[in-house]
Amino acid sequence: EGFAQQLLDWSAGLVSQAMLAAYADRLAEALDGLGIAQCDLYGTHTGGSIAAALSIARPARVRRLVLDGIGLYSDEMQAEILDRYAPALEADLHGGHLNWIWHFVRDTYMFWPWYATDAVHARKIGLPPPDVLHEKVIDVAKAYRTYHLSYRAAFRFDKRAEFPRITRPTLAACGEGDMLLQWHAEYAALIPEAEARVIPSVTARPDEAAAALLRFLDA
Repeated sequence: EGFAQQLLDWSAGLVSQAMLAAYADRLAEALDGLGIAQCDLYGTHTGGSIAAALSIARPARVRRLVLDGIGLYSDEMQAEILDRYAPALEADLHGGHLNWIWHFVRDTYMFWPWYATDAVHARKIGLPPPDVLHEKVIDVAKAYRTYHLSYRAAFRFDKRAEFPRITRPTLAACGEGDMLLQWHAEYAALIPEAEARVIPSVTARPDEAAAALLRFLDA
């Protein structure tokens, strides 16, 4: 609860680097609690920013780093996404926040960004089974008070400045059909000596995606 309030206070002040560092610190604490001194670290989208932040701040904790899908936004697009992508939610007696979460999760498969529901922004990858949507909705619902904070921290994270500081062996990956694929080559080029690879979709072809990642981790 104290960590969540700290993030809320920082979010109000738009302190992006401190917010990402705080998530990376919590990840380091989790590794400490599990007795893991060093590990291979995988992060996708927002998790990729957190994984990168940990590898920069505590490189000895990370043997090999895998990033999967990273967005690099113009100032204009960043401002729009911060304003519209992940609003703060409040529960109401009609359950309106639950209906919003369902459409947020579902529409992310249909459009990018999810709120731009026109033909230009259609992803055309199809929807996963209802059970898959349900599980993702439950994850967001569990954290509905604070879910937006990690998104906003990652959106504000200055990847163009920070990624050149990564020193660990890195696979700069992105899945086929990922909405962030348009930035793959650009973000991979920021990381010194990174191996860039488009991998099978983790959602559609998980076994093939895992095999691609393991080839890098086992090298």
